[in-house]
Amino acid sequence: MFFDQIQEHATENAELRHAALANTIDAFRFVFDKALEGLFIDRMEQNDDITARFLNDSGFQQAVTNHLRLKVYEQIRSEAAKDAPA
Repeated sequence: MFFDQIQEHATENAELRHAALANTIDAFRFVFDKALEGLFIDRMEQNDDITARFLNDSGFQQAVTNHLRLKVYEQIRSEAAKDAPA
């Protein structure tokens, strides 16, 4: 549930949407990875334990970052494809 909240918040972020639509997943990595910590901090009050683990456990942080990067990128591009004129 927590990761779904982060994903939803990320897909609504205009900067991330623009970056996902304009770049490959490899280029999107730079924008997403920089923004992800801020997304976690925004949710910190609601989810202190998982946020602390994300910020303090580098292995967990890397796994979460890789997973969410791909999910956010795919969701943004999928939504854009649905909205594109045929």
